[in-house]
Amino acid sequence: MTLCINPNCTKPENKQDNRFCANCGSELLLAGRYRVIKQIKSDNSGCEYEVEEISNNNIKNLQTLISNDSQEIEYFHQTAEVLKQLNHPGLPKVEIDGCFVYFPRDKTVPLHCLIMEKLDGLSLDKYLLDESLLNETYPPENHSKNKNIDENLAVNWLQQITEILQQIHNQNLLHLQIQPANILLKQNGNLALIGFGKPRINKQIPLLLLIFHPNKLIITLYRNLIFLL
Repeated sequence: MTLCINPNCTKPENKQDNRFCANCGSELLLAGRYRVIKQIKSDNSGCEYEVEEISNNNIKNLQTLISNDSQEIEYFHQTAEVLKQLNHPGLPKVEIDGCFVYFPRDKTVPLHCLIMEKLDGLSLDKYLLDESLLNETYPPENHSKNKNIDENLAVNWLQQITEILQQIHNQNLLHLQIQPANILLKQNGNLALIGFGKPRINKQIPLLLLIFHPNKLIITLYRNLIFLL
């Protein structure tokens, strides 16, 4: 099945080989390379999908933005530019042509699109709360029956997230959605940060705030972890 991403389309499900949506006529092959195979989540500002690159069958993530706000659009494209420049295992990679604008057939709602590497792993909220998933996928060496995590593991997680955040903060980019649901634990035990799409660029934030902002983010993350323990 291939999905149409036109937000006005009432029947987005299409046959896999369709080039155009049978319902609204919108192009289904995005940027001539990607077909949408699954919707992950959506809200008023856009949707997140899984897409397949038809040339090699690689699965990637697509984040869309529906907005007429010039600042939101600028933040979205600035995020893409920063992720294109960075090459860090804890951040999703974006190819040079991974950000584009898509116009549905009706052309009433332009969609800003960001294609990102799909990072595999368990989000920390699921890792800490879903015991069945824990036992099946990640052996809980650091867990007891009450799902508490080892203090050394918690500190290690915080250190990893601090290093990842430093990468994006050095590019003047703020994530602003730091929460366990947006942090993945990969099979190798390392963390990755996801949930990109609408972080804000702090062009006009004073330098003093920039210096202390990472600590505020880490404190927020730490409180979330404590809540989940």
